[in-house]
Amino acid sequence: METTTRTDAEVQRTVLQELQWTPDVDDAGIGVAVEDGTVALSGEVDSYSERLAAKHAALRVRGVSAVIDNLTVHSKSSPRPILPRKSSERCARRATSREMSKPWSMRTTSHS
Repeated sequence: METTTRTDAEVQRTVLQELQWTPDVDDAGIGVAVEDGTVALSGEVDSYSERLAAKHAALRVRGVSAVIDNLTVHSKSSPRPILPRKSSERCARRATSREMSKPWSMRTTSHS
């Protein structure tokens, strides 16, 4: 039985095709480099599951001996920023200024 060794260019082309056909992977942001059968994946993906799916896709290709995962997970939906808590004094000033902007007949009165 005769075995043929695939060139790095053939392995790279096949890995790129495998990434295109893998449903869990958006291949647009992924770069592929190959040297002596070792595949280096680089770029950005949207989730850790996509990162793992890309690595597995590369490993499925005949001629790949190892995968170096240089992918960065960068979510499209950015997390909500954490806002500082308002101080009680600032809240009280706001409430007072809102109350003072109402007509006299609509203001709340306290009976002490």
